Amino acid sequence: MTAHYQPATVPCGVGDYTRCLRAALEALGHECLVVTSKRSLSREPGVVAFADRWGMVDCLRVWRLLKHERPDAVILQYTPESYGFGVAMKLLPWLLRWTLRGTVIVTTFHTLVGGRWIAKPNAVLLAAGSHGLVSVHAELSDLVRRRLPWWSGKLAEIPIGANLPSSSMPREESRIRLRRRLGLDSKAVVLGTFGFAVPGKGLNVLLQALPDLAADPAVYLVCIGAVREEDQAHRLELEGLAQRLDVAHRIHWTGELPAQEAADLLAGLDVYVVPYDDGASLRRGTLMAGFQAGVPIMTTTPRYDDPSLRHGETLFLVPPQSSAALAQGLRDLLADDRLQQRLREGATAVAGRFRWTDIARRHVELTQRLGRQGQG
Repeated sequence: MTAHYQPATVPCGVGDYTRCLRAALEALGHECLVVTSKRSLSREPGVVAFADRWGMVDCLRVWRLLKHERPDAVILQYTPESYGFGVAMKLLPWLLRWTLRGTVIVTTFHTLVGGRWIAKPNAVLLAAGSHGLVSVHAELSDLVRRRLPWWSGKLAEIPIGANLPSSSMPREESRIRLRRRLGLDSKAVVLGTFGFAVPGKGLNVLLQALPDLAADPAVYLVCIGAVREEDQAHRLELEGLAQRLDVAHRIHWTGELPAQEAADLLAGLDVYVVPYDDGASLRRGTLMAGFQAGVPIMTTTPRYDDPSLRHGETLFLVPPQSSAALAQGLRDLLADDRLQQRLREGATAVAGRFRWTDIARRHVELTQRLGRQGQG
């Protein structure tokens, strides 16, 4: 169950996550039914897109559908604003537990940050009504254990994977095609980023770093990803900033692209740059896309320690919200061929730790274990 399922009128990383998880579960031989909102444009079989505001009427319709289907497990994808701020959706796990005794209810928390004050009580309601909880990264797991220690026993940490496929061509061919597409010389240095142009991604910091990178060969930036309606104002701010910095001619905005096309472009980058304001995190699908592309990654210092986020081994880290530090880091990285190769190898190794098949298998193991506990 997900508020967004891709493709949709509202692009959403959680919707992409659900699509990838569903495909991996089905590849393991399991049958999946996706319950989502009317905003989904998917024509896949087994996708029921009928919810609107996720109020009482929608939740009763979902309940009737699940009561008829009697699934082994319901896995609900949650972020604070996904289903609105009403209480009906947050009581659905309780209703399912009372009426579908053989069904395991699992809530996956992608983040608990953001939204209105009511988001925290809503998360507590969902957690209390679920047999099991999934956190997608260590920082969130730690938060749940500190704030809700009595539910630590039903918490499992299962990471996300990249929502892009691997490149369909060798690295050098990707590199040549990217520069040809942008109308650039073969020696041009191309930085890139991916995802929605939203506050917090550090795109303003990246643009401010570009003037310090004007060298021979010139450094260009390609921004790959859709622009949602709610992000238009921020996109205009970024374009205005680029004009004031006199770097607009070195920035290419691709707009939304098919997943394989985006993956092929990312694989041709010299450096993938994602300078998040709050530091790198494995909850971010855009970071996972960089690992999947197997290119050197420049990002910001994470707020928690993880073996997949190692400076100089899996990525290059700089302090957040500092254009000077970012520019210096990029200069250092671009001048060091051996470091670039080490980071390419490190990114490829990290991507191998987050395969969708393994992620799906861990979901199956969790629901089966919770099912056995319920029978006991």
